[in-house]
Amino acid sequence: MYQLSIVLYQFTGYGPRVSYHKRCKPRGIVKRAIVDIFLHDTFLHDSTVSHHQTKDFAGIHQHSTLLLFRRVLTAKMAPKHGLFNKRIYIDAKDHLLGKLASYVSKAILEGNKVVVFNCDKINIAGSFYRNKIKYLSFLRKRCNVNPARGPFHHRAPRCIFRRTVRGMIPHKTTRGQQALRRMKAYEDIPARYTSQKTMVVPLAMRMLSLQRGRKYCDVGRLSHEVGWKYQHVVKDYEARRLEREAKRAQRLKIRHKLTREANKKVKKVIEPYNQVLRESGYYVPALV
Repeated sequence: MYQLSIVLYQFTGYGPRVSYHKRCKPRGIVKRAIVDIFLHDTFLHDSTVSHHQTKDFAGIHQHSTLLLFRRVLTAKMAPKHGLFNKRIYIDAKDHLLGKLASYVSKAILEGNKVVVFNCDKINIAGSFYRNKIKYLSFLRKRCNVNPARGPFHHRAPRCIFRRTVRGMIPHKTTRGQQALRRMKAYEDIPARYTSQKTMVVPLAMRMLSLQRGRKYCDVGRLSHEVGWKYQHVVKDYEARRLEREAKRAQRLKIRHKLTREANKKVKKVIEPYNQVLRESGYYVPALV
């Protein structure tokens, strides 16, 4: 039982023989588990207690202590993902800023990991002139005593999107800070993510959410107008990426064609052997 208290210390940070003192305030189930383990260790290791008293105490409290300890371990070692085991990759092109941010904020608060691409292609409802005036007004909001205290005005599209998501979660709490760490945003698609399949959020897409004929603008253009200096860099990188993807698709097309031709030539030769395997009870997949 003393070993259980040692393991409990490793998971909770409280000592194995913590006395129930007012300065020691572990919360909830951890407090009850520590008290039970402390009493159990005392009875099992105290020479003044008789054998019958120790046996009675162990019979009454051992089961409940083990259940409490199991609940503590389950709470500490619970899986940290939410509805999806894998990451959610979102292509933010032609999505409205606020609606997409609300979906992402909900997802990361539930424990999901979200990666957002093409933040510079996110749309904002309203004309470009209107949104630029609003952002220039936001740039004037600062601390008169010391502007270095904030608020901080980010110009990059990924930072604008991140700040929008931050405003929708309790970012000053530990829960909100952990949720923000589960989100990543990029202006383009980095090389390590080029092979990932991306998804869209239909309820946040401009074509389905914004009334036809309404004006809108891109976050990338707005960022460029207010001081973002890397618009041309992102465009050059995106052009090179599309060129690499086109060459890769061409190579895959040629490889699939050669594979189909080879399968047709080999299919007639290996068919007698496949028939023997099928009669023996083995599964033989068909060649495509």
